[in-house]
Amino acid sequence: MPDAPSTLPPADRETRDARPRDRFIPQLAFIVLIIGLASAPLVRAPLDMHEYWLAWADASAQLGVTGPYAHPTRPANYPPMWLYWIACVAHIRELNLVDPNGPVIWTIVKLPNILACAIGVLVCGFGLRDRFGPLVARRAALAWALFTPLYINAALWAQTDAWLALFLLLAIIHFLSRQTFWLGIAMGLALSLKLQTVVAGPVIALAVALQFGLPGIVRSGLGFLLALSAVLLPMILAGAGPSVRDAYLGQVDMVKLRQVSAYNLWLILDTFDIVVRNMPVDLARSDLREVWPERLPGFRYTHIGLILFASCLLLILRAVCIHRKSNPEILPAAVAMSGAAFYILCTQMHSRYAVPCAAMLAIAFAIDRRWRFIYLGFLITLTLNQGIYLARENHQQFLSAGSTTANAINLITRSLAVLLAVANLGLLIFGMKLLTRRDRSNNVDPPIA
Repeated sequence: MPDAPSTLPPADRETRDARPRDRFIPQLAFIVLIIGLASAPLVRAPLDMHEYWLAWADASAQLGVTGPYAHPTRPANYPPMWLYWIACVAHIRELNLVDPNGPVIWTIVKLPNILACAIGVLVCGFGLRDRFGPLVARRAALAWALFTPLYINAALWAQTDAWLALFLLLAIIHFLSRQTFWLGIAMGLALSLKLQTVVAGPVIALAVALQFGLPGIVRSGLGFLLALSAVLLPMILAGAGPSVRDAYLGQVDMVKLRQVSAYNLWLILDTFDIVVRNMPVDLARSDLREVWPERLPGFRYTHIGLILFASCLLLILRAVCIHRKSNPEILPAAVAMSGAAFYILCTQMHSRYAVPCAAMLAIAFAIDRRWRFIYLGFLITLTLNQGIYLARENHQQFLSAGSTTANAINLITRSLAVLLAVANLGLLIFGMKLLTRRDRSNNVDPPIA
């Protein structure tokens, strides 16, 4: 016998049918949170956890919130926001409830970034719903939850890039929602956490200027200054003004050797110099090496990387200008490609520097399905990049022992690193081609009127 027709009004039936789907987003966020908390006590990067975070917590316990800047061997070079959390960790350790250097403390150190992974699911799921509808919102939430580089960075490594990614996500959501003041707040908080925010800054600033004009610039600028001042002023008033300044102005040329953990253009070139040209490792990887000392003294490979990145950034800004009316939703993809270009083309990079901006591909993929290949590609390469780095950090003694097994593993990981670097370069080229196309594909889900 067929079911009797519903007697509910159409609006009530739609509300009833939407309730199970509404629960999907919080449930997904809860799963992300539980997975992060469950795995946090198991793995960490020994150098970052013990030589930096916990060492800075000891300094905070002795000297107060400015203590990390005065650490005798490893003074902090981070903006204040992360150091405030380190000070909270120091107070928790003083309670002597658990081992001050054990897995529970590791989990507490990682907590803000694990929360950022879970909150990002909620932001995608509910922040995009009004503009693009529930289907795109759920797709973005799921893409964010499945972007494993965020999870590795936050729950395993104990780094701060997932937190930065959340602030960039909030800025983009507020742009799409036409809330420029709150966009400025998000960007101010991002810059108070990491200087790396400046990579996405020009793209977002141009998008705001084109879309909202002078009023939007003023509102977002006001929010930016309020948020940045609220975080920086307490540390400055506590006497750490010069250290806060150096956290922003003292980062250039801080690393003198190009990192083998960054699978980018320079890893390919350094490997060629070492293997084919038989160049000494320290010379091949030196970031002070000049390109042509006789004709261009002082012109280094660092400058070539900056020129390549600047050229790529100009193309990205041009794409934002071209699509400002036909496709303003291009902003997430533009931010993602600016981060990818920064990581792949510049020297002095680390494996985690591509993660915050690349996470914006979750929104780009949800809005425009042409970005699915770029999303999946960077998901794989950045996951392997960080995973190999963490594995090497946790088994460094074995890998440096010189045994046959260790040498074989080193050869395999180094060969895989070059292949992943080539893949990253290919993804950048393909993504730039996709970003700078003038046509708007039918794969784009239009905003809801």
